[in-house]
Amino acid sequence: AATSIDEALEGVRAGGEGAEAAARSVLRLSGEPSCCGELAVRGLPALVECLRSGDVQAARPCAKALARLCAGAAERQDAALAAGTLGAVVDCLAAHGGDPSAVAACGLLLQHLATGVGAAARRAAAMEAGVLPAVAAVARRWDGDCAAILACRAAVRSLTRDSAALQSAARTQGVPRSGC
Repeated sequence: AATSIDEALEGVRAGGEGAEAAARSVLRLSGEPSCCGELAVRGLPALVECLRSGDVQAARPCAKALARLCAGAAERQDAALAAGTLGAVVDCLAAHGGDPSAVAACGLLLQHLATGVGAAARRAAAMEAGVLPAVAAVARRWDGDCAAILACRAAVRSLTRDSAALQSAARTQGVPRSGC
């Protein structure tokens, strides 16, 4: 397993056989406060591209790492937005919507992007990026899976807060309200 930020990011960028282990290293490093700033500055492009990849094993920990980096940090949330995270989440949900762990990680990431200072602009960007239909499609697919459905509902609640029109749109798109 990679021990430094550089090694971990290089493994994620390289893809292939070592991508999952490298992504797990990035996830571990994202939980260390001393690494968050540097990882956000240097790692966002690699993490975003990993979400777009066909490798669900690597995408899961990369989505979780992005969620950690965006938790309660408006500057990092805005940087993630600028790096293309919303489009990558839509791509990840389309490619890996059948994986409840990937859905849960993307849901957590969306929740973190939709909160904090400047969240209204990020929520508007999420709507423009087509996040709501992507989440709704996955939610309909996983109507019997608690982890995936809870992640979808939580993401939708975060994205549609303070807007009756968006809440109505979520219901129209078919996002389930309750039940597991």
